[in-house]
Amino acid sequence: MLAPLVQAGKLPAVEQRLPSDPLVLEPKDEIGQYSDTFVWATTSQTLGDLSSLNASENFLKWTRDTQGFRPNVLASYEWNQDGTEVTMHMRKGIRWSDGQPHTFDDYIFWWQDMVLDQTVKAVPPAGYSPDGKLMELQKIDDYTVKSKFAAPNPLFLQFLARATGNLSSYIQSPPAHYMKKFHPKYTPGADVQQLLLQFTNFYNTVERPQLTPWVLTSVSQGQRAILERNPYYWKVDPEGKQLPYFDRSEARIVQDGKAITALVLNGEIDYQFRNSASGPSDYSLLVDGQQRGGYTIDWWNRGNAGNGIIIHYDFPDKSIADLLWNQKFRQALSVAMDRKRINDIVWLGAGRVRQAAMPSDSAEFKTPRGQDVLKKWEQNWAQYDPALAAKLFDEIGVKVGSDGKWRTKPDGSPLELIVDVIVDWTDDVKMTQLAMEDWGKVGIKGVVNTIADTLASQRAMNGESMMWSRGNAAAGLLIAPGAWTPVESSDYIIIGPRYGLHFESNGTQGIKPPEGSFIEKLQKAYVAAIAEPTEQKRTEKLLDGYQVHIDDGPINFGWTGELKYPVARKNWMRNTTPTGYTASTHYSQPNSSDPEQWFKKA
Repeated sequence: MLAPLVQAGKLPAVEQRLPSDPLVLEPKDEIGQYSDTFVWATTSQTLGDLSSLNASENFLKWTRDTQGFRPNVLASYEWNQDGTEVTMHMRKGIRWSDGQPHTFDDYIFWWQDMVLDQTVKAVPPAGYSPDGKLMELQKIDDYTVKSKFAAPNPLFLQFLARATGNLSSYIQSPPAHYMKKFHPKYTPGADVQQLLLQFTNFYNTVERPQLTPWVLTSVSQGQRAILERNPYYWKVDPEGKQLPYFDRSEARIVQDGKAITALVLNGEIDYQFRNSASGPSDYSLLVDGQQRGGYTIDWWNRGNAGNGIIIHYDFPDKSIADLLWNQKFRQALSVAMDRKRINDIVWLGAGRVRQAAMPSDSAEFKTPRGQDVLKKWEQNWAQYDPALAAKLFDEIGVKVGSDGKWRTKPDGSPLELIVDVIVDWTDDVKMTQLAMEDWGKVGIKGVVNTIADTLASQRAMNGESMMWSRGNAAAGLLIAPGAWTPVESSDYIIIGPRYGLHFESNGTQGIKPPEGSFIEKLQKAYVAAIAEPTEQKRTEKLLDGYQVHIDDGPINFGWTGELKYPVARKNWMRNTTPTGYTASTHYSQPNSSDPEQWFKKA
């Protein structure tokens, strides 16, 4: 594909485009051949799914089985003995997609000119300020830096291997030569808000240089996005051929999961790894259509803690917030929901009925204590007992009003609980409707507020949302701590992202948790766990945090979890991975299975 550009003198020869010591990537099954285009589909109008396919060239990368990490942008690193300093060595000679060198100056630009610069104040992610003090970053040379911490921080690099959120080291290492055009320090009159917009829209901006296998070249809104091979991509196969094998990646932009299912059935999709809006009614269609569509279905774990309701404790109406903070009120709401009915109707019984606990295959549950914590957490106020719910409501003064039907607040005023849910997440809408029916049977008026994903996110971030029904992502200490403790400011964080922002910003922004509250307990448990250098002791401290969910819970509500999910691949696709996680982008899948070594075998 690039040969004509080289011949015309518009592009250097491949030997000049590659690092002197490129990363040699072993293919999963066999050496590939150059192929034309693979097609997939997304319901994300903002192309958010690009981050899980293509935009996760982090310092370290997950192994293909997601059980560990491997060098990537970093060639090597060394920790000091107590885990307070790490020296990182970048792979030399990597270039951005426009041919400019990629060095640690890009990372230093983010740290000094965006995080530390008081005119920008980009929030430093969790992990950058153990013991409440920001990391010190020392440049040794263009390809070597040393990070110093005030307290042990042994999981620092593993956290940076996430695919999404501001923890991803790929997001933290933007192309400084490009970003400086938007920074007032380097370009007088530049707008800080435009700088931050360029920073956050790292994966869907055509002009921005990338390190990824493919770079976005065109977008037809609501139709398709085209990505073409990065001429300066810095990985090769064992024969020395520059990757990726595919020249192009084409993303069809559609409205909903049904449209994706139709494209797969029609044979128009080459590899479909994400379809968060499809459900069991589509699964049988996809299985039955394999022969006609020329594809194979692999069954991946959804990788999620479960579907349910996140409670936002920062809701501004004090009369509602006081009830949400009342443990008996939450317990009553929890036992009023018939989880088995929800699972049977929406998932045809395929899910596991459970409270909003972490996935049962998480490493921290392998010990006897871990198994005990898991069992208690999964069953914590998860039984269906409407009589108990009514009793608890009565005890706290949430009694049936004069109309003889709906319960009121303790002061006698009307009580209405509003649950946000993304309109095109059809299964979440169904589950929420069923849960509201259950609440209605015990006199609680629940309203399903179906809204667009951008509005749901905005409401959560601004503290305007009472509750949000959604799947809680892959979880655990390393992957998504925000699924069990509010230590980040992303919209999906349990309890409320503004509590996470307060933690993330060392108290300079967001909302401080009440002293002695379960929020404070959870955040302290997280701090204790990540500072522990030994895995066994770290697991014990992590379980201490999970115990808070049992003692003070339920803190949020779960219905079902641990479902399997269909991933469709054309029969001629090679070097793909047959298992993985689909619901969470934190595992960087399918990016961690190395799409750059996929190819088409005729």
